[in-house]
Amino acid sequence: MALPLQADPSVPAPGGPPTGGGMLNAPPGGGEAVPTAADAPPEEAPEGAGEEITDPELVQVIKGLEAKIEPEMRQDYEKIVVAGMKILFSDQTHHLLVIAAQKIKAGSPQEIPTTVAKIAAGIIGLINREIKGKLAPPPCFYAVITIMCHILEYIQSTGIDVAGPLIGETTKQTYQDLLDYFKITPEMMAKAQKLKAQGPEALKAAAAQEAAQEPAPEAAPAAPQPAGMMNSVPGQ
Repeated sequence: MALPLQADPSVPAPGGPPTGGGMLNAPPGGGEAVPTAADAPPEEAPEGAGEEITDPELVQVIKGLEAKIEPEMRQDYEKIVVAGMKILFSDQTHHLLVIAAQKIKAGSPQEIPTTVAKIAAGIIGLINREIKGKLAPPPCFYAVITIMCHILEYIQSTGIDVAGPLIGETTKQTYQDLLDYFKITPEMMAKAQKLKAQGPEALKAAAAQEAAQEPAPEAAPAAPQPAGMMNSVPGQ
């Protein structure tokens, strides 16, 4: 049963990537432009880096995460991860990952949590915008960490040490960026965790209550049914 996490109704529904500038989006109203492939430094990672997780710590993060995924979320989780990987390593956006690794190498490993979290949450935002804001939050919180691990694997392949404490800090920041994106407050999270502890029936009842409170969609007007051979019902 999916956790009944819904966005705050007082704010607009998410439809685009997290704002504030950075890897996969430009800030509203202008600001630093998203770099193009021409701005990317020479590739320092081996070909295919980041597409498969080999680092033992990152492997354990994903195994532990996937062991907790509710069966009904598994398919959505996998679809989000596949879509995220396509974005991350596509010809159109992979240069952004190269630039991020180069900036971290030129700066400090302490930039890893904020930079990686912004990319991972930004990818979820791009997927959500592509499907017109229809992503359900719960599976995203699993998928975003798997995507985060692939980003960390790539960064590590360029020679940057991704130590245990940095993985933990990056995970916390990634969750926070995604909470901010979906406008999920600490109070909403506490309610969801309480319901989860009460068991499937409590979750089911809460989900049904939320569904009952949502306004019913307006019925589309019926289309005219012209007569004639091309519109006739078989057998009539």
